[in-house]
Amino acid sequence: MLGFELKPRVNPADSFIKVVAINYPKTEKDDEKIKRLLDGYYKFQVPQMQKENTEMSLVEFIPKTNNFSVAPFCLQLQLLFQRNITFIKREPLVLIARVAIAIV
Repeated sequence: MLGFELKPRVNPADSFIKVVAINYPKTEKDDEKIKRLLDGYYKFQVPQMQKENTEMSLVEFIPKTNNFSVAPFCLQLQLLFQRNITFIKREPLVLIARVAIAIV
């Protein structure tokens, strides 16, 4: 809907984080991404929430599809490593604390 591509066999949460992540200092590209996300929110999400709030029923949740696939183990492992490396780059003190806890 908003023009962001979800690649097959990739964790949707990782794709979402990459879409909403903003680099600092911000560039014009980041400002355009923020505007596009906000426009999409107000165009698609707000009307849907208003509609759901007026209907308010206790219908049981039924998934739209049962057709899903699981990513291979190696791909999952690679994504976990990438996620941890990114976290360590952002918070190097956490790595030091984890090593210190493991030693003690």
